[in-house]
Amino acid sequence: MNKTLALYFDDHFVIGAVEPFDGKFTLLEKNNREKFFLYFYIDNHQIDYGESYQFDPNHNDPRLIKDFYERICQPELTFRFQGYEHSFVALLNPIIEDIQDSYQRVLSRFSDTSAEMVSDEIPVNLGFSPNLEESAVDTIMKYLESMRFDFRNEPFSSSSLDELLLYSMIDRREIQPGNYAIVEGINDDLNISLVNVNATMKLRQLAGGSYSGYGTDPRIGVISKYVVDKANENIHILNNQKDRDREYRLKFRDSINWNEQLIKSRRPYIHVSVSLSGMPGMESKIPIQKREIESLTKARSLQVARFVEHTLESHTDMASLTRIIIVGDSLTNSQVLDGFYQYGKDKLMVMGNEKVVDVVKGLLVKKTASPLQDLPPEVDQVIPDRFPLKSVRVFDLNPGDKLEFTWDPNREVTAEYKGNGSFMIIGHSNSSVVTGDTFVTDHISVGEQAYLRNVIRTTSGKVLGNYKSGVIMTLFKV
Repeated sequence: MNKTLALYFDDHFVIGAVEPFDGKFTLLEKNNREKFFLYFYIDNHQIDYGESYQFDPNHNDPRLIKDFYERICQPELTFRFQGYEHSFVALLNPIIEDIQDSYQRVLSRFSDTSAEMVSDEIPVNLGFSPNLEESAVDTIMKYLESMRFDFRNEPFSSSSLDELLLYSMIDRREIQPGNYAIVEGINDDLNISLVNVNATMKLRQLAGGSYSGYGTDPRIGVISKYVVDKANENIHILNNQKDRDREYRLKFRDSINWNEQLIKSRRPYIHVSVSLSGMPGMESKIPIQKREIESLTKARSLQVARFVEHTLESHTDMASLTRIIIVGDSLTNSQVLDGFYQYGKDKLMVMGNEKVVDVVKGLLVKKTASPLQDLPPEVDQVIPDRFPLKSVRVFDLNPGDKLEFTWDPNREVTAEYKGNGSFMIIGHSNSSVVTGDTFVTDHISVGEQAYLRNVIRTTSGKVLGNYKSGVIMTLFKV
């Protein structure tokens, strides 16, 4: 009996599943709902959560928490509950309790004897949305470990959405070896990956990119951007792209309502009132023209395919792709798909938001994946020895992955990822850190210095402290 729990942290909710025996894949649920939404309501007696709490009818009700991930990235922030201050990650308590309860109920249905009862610690495979900050992932991992979830028996590795979708599809024999572009817009951001699958079912990501706000419905994205930019013309408080992107996100929900008003209006325009988060007391009245929104929506829709081309252009051409997998309700409209038809309709695999449940299936089959059988030899693709990268984040790596990075003058280091943010140097040339040294880091990027923390010379046991390289010139996964 397999007791492993699969948990995936989406931008807006958590989903979980188990598969005690082959063919018995079961999603966890509460009250017939399979998504545990990360929107919370706090009162003096309990913490409640649910999808409805993402809306605030009372305007800035402090008891409603709609920005969970942002808050846990700021450890100094706390909330007061039952007379005590708590870190915001503790909002997960009622969700985790419901997940544990559902987990035990599901396993008990498949258990023949009392000997199969659930143990104190729950073995878990974890996955995280590619849109989450590293600090949020780290905070959640530490929280789960404190709640007696067991991912310590082997080096921890998180799994990205594109990887998990492919493992799930391979398990169902829906794809064959080749190069796949995965275009995902399940949440607010557009995420693009180029992934190679070979005949031994090994996956390697060759390229990737993310585009803020382009995962949402193109029309909603256009209206949000249009209104925010017009309002900002009056008060000039959004002075950089990061602040503007954040404000666009905050207005996505309002834009759904504005879009409905625009569609229902018999006039060619509507007026909406909007205030920006930096100055909530100052409202601007913005006119929205139907014809202008329609023109902007078409342009934004076609931009999705151009983003894919730009992300993949230095690695492969679109014609050589085995398939283009498009995931997300916002990407299934005809205007977005028009941008991809030039590459051949037979290359497209289009699926909606419901496919997000496949990621937990992918988490369960990933560890036990077996080689594909009976495949013609000509479709087996040889994976190159080295893949150039612009940047790599630690939680995108699996234990055993190796990175090679260089900096001037003529410095080179090859390091193997050991898990939990830790690396061991397995090769070096002309550098002060040498083969056998271990270090910890969060990310390495071309054009930036690599910050290697807690360098330890294992040959002598000497702690060398922190080390900063020169500006990284090249970065490869090898």
